[in-house]
Amino acid sequence: METMMDWIQGVGLEVLGTIAVALFATTVLDDALAAGLSRIPVVGGALAAAARRLSARFRAWMLERVPKTAEGAVKEVEHAIGATGTGAIKAELATEKLEKREPGLTRSEAEREVQAAYDRLMGEKRLAAHEVK
Repeated sequence: METMMDWIQGVGLEVLGTIAVALFATTVLDDALAAGLSRIPVVGGALAAAARRLSARFRAWMLERVPKTAEGAVKEVEHAIGATGTGAIKAELATEKLEKREPGLTRSEAEREVQAAYDRLMGEKRLAAHEVK
């Protein structure tokens, strides 16, 4: 009977240890983990999004890094296409760039971040034009 209890306690400690290591890995290695998971066919996007959300740095990532990356994607598309492309084409290309650079974003999150980045950049241009006058 004691050996059965020892075995149960040992398994319990292994499970707790595995959970602790998994949480540590999703926190410390969240960028690498999300990038790796996103490469899995069919379910990669969902797995990468789940891994990002389990990370302790998810909020900081969404509030700081994703907006900067979205602005970079919008600027790149604007420079590459210029006035020749429509807004829908530019938005689609910028969204694709953002999704590749920041794995773990859902499509709607990426679209929303691209639109917000575009709005910020247009606001900056208007402000600069207003200051020049």
